Amino acid sequence: MEKKIKLQEGSYKYKGFFIERMDADFDKSYVHWNIGTEGEFGEIDWHDAANTLKDAMALIDANPNTN
Repeated sequence: MEKKIKLQEGSYKYKGFFIERMDADFDKSYVHWNIGTEGEFGEIDWHDAANTLKDAMALIDANPNTN
């Protein structure tokens, strides 16, 4: 099993995907995690989101292109 790499607070790389914590401006108790890949010009293209970091990693594990 591949480990996640912490890039900075709330930002990880896992199996080639970027996972980033997002806080809602209107409610700091609401958190979700964006999932994306690096685009052609170095930007991150966000594809999906999950409620927890664990769920984000599970979505990536379920992707047949990452195994």
